[in-house]
Amino acid sequence: EENQSMKDCLVFAGLLDSLINNCDVVKVACLAQLINVIAPIMTNDDGVLLNTIWYPYLNYCTYCRGTALKSFMIEGETFPSRYGEASYLSNSIIYNDKEIVVSLTNYLKEDTEVSIELSGFEGLSIISHLEMRDDDLNARNTFKDPLRVIPHELKNAISINGNFLNVKLNKLSYNFIRLKRN
Repeated sequence: EENQSMKDCLVFAGLLDSLINNCDVVKVACLAQLINVIAPIMTNDDGVLLNTIWYPYLNYCTYCRGTALKSFMIEGETFPSRYGEASYLSNSIIYNDKEIVVSLTNYLKEDTEVSIELSGFEGLSIISHLEMRDDDLNARNTFKDPLRVIPHELKNAISINGNFLNVKLNKLSYNFIRLKRN
């Protein structure tokens, strides 16, 4: 069995963002890792281990139910890819009658700030801001250290000013933000 790293978490979160952002074209997506040797959950005689990709998967499956919004907020540094210029920031936004869910992945090797205009969603309040990051991109959860790379609640890294959600993103981090619709 293969054990995923922090780097895998970032890539996986970006993949999930891509699926959400292209849900008008992608009607069904399967996670091969559920049945292969690179599963998000591993077991042995001692117990259960949640790999790094488990946490984004859990967040998306639990909270990303509703309507996907096309986001145009990502401006900034890009890098060349085989498909054209790619952003160092990945994102997706989902809303339903109760909340707005924002996923942001920062691939930059430095902290950055983003501002997202959420027009038509006045009176939002913060439910939670979870972040996953580790200075070592090869860090992994193991049976000896199962909580090495897990989400942590962040306080004071986001603010809401009118229609704008302002977010401070740590370098090389996956962020999952839930906002309550009032």
